[in-house]
Amino acid sequence: MAKFASLIGSQDFSGAVKLLDAEIDQTTASYVAALHRLVQLHINRGICNQRLQLNRKALKVRVPTA
Repeated sequence: MAKFASLIGSQDFSGAVKLLDAEIDQTTASYVAALHRLVQLHINRGICNQRLQLNRKALKVRVPTA
């Protein structure tokens, strides 16, 4: 942010706005990528948890002996 401070110090507000816009766009892209990753992780966790529960239920089923 030293460049931002330099731009503000020289009263180059249009340059400061462009710099901030670029940072906002980059941060937004990173946030969206992280959000997609988080959603995928939750989906995968849900699938694994569902399979785990099904396996536990299958282990509880007893085969009747004659």
